[in-house]
Amino acid sequence: MNPKREARRKMRERRIKGIPKPRRKPVPKYVKKFLLSGEQTRLSKNIRAFARQFPGRSLETVNAMINALIKFHRKRMGLPEMKGVYAKRTAEQILTDKYIAVVKGAEAGHASFAAIEGCVDYNVALCAMLRAKRIPAKFVREGIHSMTHFYVEGKWYEADPTSGLARIIAERLAIRGKIIAASKLNFLIKPIGPGRMHSIQMGKKLGTFAEGLDAWSIGIRSLENFDKYKKPNT
Repeated sequence: MNPKREARRKMRERRIKGIPKPRRKPVPKYVKKFLLSGEQTRLSKNIRAFARQFPGRSLETVNAMINALIKFHRKRMGLPEMKGVYAKRTAEQILTDKYIAVVKGAEAGHASFAAIEGCVDYNVALCAMLRAKRIPAKFVREGIHSMTHFYVEGKWYEADPTSGLARIIAERLAIRGKIIAASKLNFLIKPIGPGRMHSIQMGKKLGTFAEGLDAWSIGIRSLENFDKYKKPNT
């Protein structure tokens, strides 16, 4: 059934039965600032149109967005080409190009660069899409990896679109008769609990964790900034 039609049907049933419309919890002021657009995640007609494909503002909505993003073409490129692309595209450009820039491991020329699996592109696009749906979102950098933190139903959650790739790989291996234990797979979305909050605060003190509206807002504008928040001895 069409999700929008189902939502309208439920609203009609509530009116007939005299059930008041459920109220959303008010968004705290310190959270509202993450509804703003950054320079790299400025909203456009194309971004809003892309986000409208995903009805609602729930965890299911976010999960559907991530699943759409991880289906984008993963364009593998050598280091010289990557230097011209890494962290340079806006959310509008990423969603228009419909490809995620990934470095060719054999051509990385630097051990850390081999870890470039498109996390900046994925999360820049995701942050813009979430804000288009009025869902507060932070672009997060921890070490050399990027993620998204978003606020839904009165709680903060952590989304890691690149972890979704582990699921795709596992599914492909399963088709070939090879099985990976479910416990070894990362989940797309995790609630941010006290333990995670503690590690975030420690990261901020050590200078290995940063959060902002997008990659540009925390000083990641090119491959030269790749290890700006790199953890010591890694």
